[in-house]
Amino acid sequence: MGELIRTNRFDHQRDRRARHIREYDEGMRELNASYQAQLPQTRGPDCIDDDVSFMMRVAGLIVGGLVFAIFLYAWLSGPIEVTL
Repeated sequence: MGELIRTNRFDHQRDRRARHIREYDEGMRELNASYQAQLPQTRGPDCIDDDVSFMMRVAGLIVGGLVFAIFLYAWLSGPIEVTL
């Protein structure tokens, strides 16, 4: 079997990735740190939940209206005559 060739050719890429990971972790720790004095002022309303519930209500009304229109059309058109 052949021998394993060891090289330091890609060490700079590995070191650069390790540095980026360390910087990312430090930034996330700083971002997720709880600043109790700032939390009430910086937290806004949960707008996404309100938008989704409004869209679901509108979609329910549209679907309900379409189902009602289909049944109304079927009722007003009367029985269908089929001849063979």
